[in-house]
Amino acid sequence: MRPFAASRRLLAALRDDQSGIGLIEVVVSSMLLVLVASGVYMGLDGASETSGINKHRSVATEVAQQDQDRMRAMAVTELSNYRATNTTSVAGVLYTVTSSAIWITDGTGTASCTSGQAQAQYLRISSSVTWANMTIPPVTVESLVSPPAGSFGTNQGTLAVQVRDRNGNGVPGVSTSLSGPQSYTDTTNQIGCVLWGYLPVGNYTVSLAKQGYVDPSGVAQPSKPTGVVGEAVSTLAFDYDLGGQIRASYTSLDRSGGRLVAANGLAFTAVTSHLTVPLTPFGDGQPHTFYTSSLVFPFTDPYGTYAGTCAGNDPTLYGQSAQLALVQPGGTTAVNLFEPPVDLLVTQGGYPVSGAIVKLTGTGSGCGPLPNRTTGADGYITDHALPWGPYSACVQATVGATTYALRGTFANTSATGVPVGSATYNLTTAGTCP
Repeated sequence: MRPFAASRRLLAALRDDQSGIGLIEVVVSSMLLVLVASGVYMGLDGASETSGINKHRSVATEVAQQDQDRMRAMAVTELSNYRATNTTSVAGVLYTVTSSAIWITDGTGTASCTSGQAQAQYLRISSSVTWANMTIPPVTVESLVSPPAGSFGTNQGTLAVQVRDRNGNGVPGVSTSLSGPQSYTDTTNQIGCVLWGYLPVGNYTVSLAKQGYVDPSGVAQPSKPTGVVGEAVSTLAFDYDLGGQIRASYTSLDRSGGRLVAANGLAFTAVTSHLTVPLTPFGDGQPHTFYTSSLVFPFTDPYGTYAGTCAGNDPTLYGQSAQLALVQPGGTTAVNLFEPPVDLLVTQGGYPVSGAIVKLTGTGSGCGPLPNRTTGADGYITDHALPWGPYSACVQATVGATTYALRGTFANTSATGVPVGSATYNLTTAGTCP
């Protein structure tokens, strides 16, 4: 039993030993000191940052107030439609001041394009101050200025420009330029309006610009002429929205007529009842299995789309349906466009002719020549999918020492296309195509 008694005495001794406690206390104390010091430093640093922000804000407010006083001292004729940007240095810090004077026509404090007032009533002057590395919104001070009676003549008027999206809502943030007897550039406000007050009577042009936006005709930077009439508000409206895209792929039937296969398309047309002038066809004249268009206006109803570049390629002319494409603002709409197959075969003496040149010309409304096709080893044109419509063809091939040519016509107006029985060109007469 003595070994067990010795073990108990050893464990008791170890349990009562205080060696190392001091070292642990030192480590814990050091960690607490670091945490407390870090908290104090962060608190001091945060307080310093807040103090710096408040100092900048205070200086910026004073700079804005000085700019307000400067604009109030200007003649109203100088202040009309005023825009300026200046910098000023305070204690070695550069502050940028953006000044503006906006005409107001109603009691909401917003430039309105539909208030119906005979003239702009008063000016809202704004001074907005920024500085480098700022972490808060710009400091802005605004006030109102009423023009004294007789400040402007009867040969001056107001121009209101309204920019609307596809739903008729105002589009803010559109760069709007005015050129004419006077030239200005401004940005539409939160209701899509720009108001230029007391302009000289005359003819002007207004232009818009905003990244990714187009008008109903697909124009990214549209312009319109307008005129300013004395002692009246002239209004000009634009429809302008974030453009979308149409991505077209093309299909046709294989030569057996029983299976859809991918086809090439040179271009496609998008039509809409909203436009009196059709959109320019989308494509680059190169064969693609798909093509993404440039931006188009996102009308609330769909475009009709079809392969080809002319009105004569419209399948609705032949009792067929166009593919519909509803475009969303900023979105891409995929459509699959069907091109009927033309099984055009070239023979000579009953044998297929490879390498024959087939010149095709669309004879429908507005149509014209297509890129030449060539025949393969089996005598058929290798790219046999064609847009809807009637065509004329001229086939030319050299067999042995003789060059042959043959002309003909066919109508590609059926969903099953043009069968080989209606499109076989047997070369028998020497000649060349024009």
